[in-house]
Amino acid sequence: MTGLTGLFMSGCSKLTRISIYLNSKHLEDVDFSLCCALTGDSWHDDPQVVPVPNPIGDLDMSDNTFTRLPHSLVSIKPQELNIGNCRKLVSLPELQASSLKILRAQDCESLESISHLFRNPETILHFINCFKLEQESLIRSSVFKYMILPGGQVPPEYFTHRASGSYLTIPLLESFLHGSFLRFKACLLIDTDSTKPTWVKSIIRVCCLLKGSQGNHFHSSDLHILIFVTRLLDRHLAIFDCSFPLGNPLADSNYDAVEIKFGWDACEIKECGIQFFSPSSDSQPGDANKLSEENSVDS
Repeated sequence: MTGLTGLFMSGCSKLTRISIYLNSKHLEDVDFSLCCALTGDSWHDDPQVVPVPNPIGDLDMSDNTFTRLPHSLVSIKPQELNIGNCRKLVSLPELQASSLKILRAQDCESLESISHLFRNPETILHFINCFKLEQESLIRSSVFKYMILPGGQVPPEYFTHRASGSYLTIPLLESFLHGSFLRFKACLLIDTDSTKPTWVKSIIRVCCLLKGSQGNHFHSSDLHILIFVTRLLDRHLAIFDCSFPLGNPLADSNYDAVEIKFGWDACEIKECGIQFFSPSSDSQPGDANKLSEENSVDS
């Protein structure tokens, strides 16, 4: 089966064991969704049983009833993993973070823990309606492109600048104007009323305006973030990194405040918050360990 490009077993309700060798160099899509007889032991946990030479494009394990996923997922290296609506799933094993680009875990209502941190700035994480999930390490230490997860407010322990609504104005330290970019992590609290029962492609628009006491201002180019969202059962948080190019030199222009506005065509924004990254040149968006401790006055 070395020429196999897709394996589709969706809806095989009596399937209890997965013993096939997924050793095709061309395998792109594997679908075991709606195989309700599968358990955590159905897929043999010995990584040698599933020797995958190249990352699989899409692994769909959604709409199943198992309580755990096989540890052999580490060797399978999916680029997109769909475990949505696995309502009895309690934990996630270690995943191959370098290859994983999208994790869909919506409606995993029993999911409590994840055994590792995400460290890929290109990874998209959907934990929509995962109300039991332990969030602290995910927010504080993981690196991702964007993440959506339940939340009732913008966490003040991680986002020192917060405001109701969709914009905020923040006092700006001069040191933040010496770099080529203004970088920060953003968090939006979104309401449930505006979301749809199916996945919707949407755009978050972020505007950044530097202001001076003498009426001078600098408007950096707007940032547009493509983001997917589906039905929310309660309020959620959307977290992502922003990086705005600055014209040089700005340090001598007497800018003392920054106004940041968010717009989302698919969701109503109830609160917003940001935390600046360090202005040092080696600080990159997605580096959770280099969030600035400066400029931490609540807005």
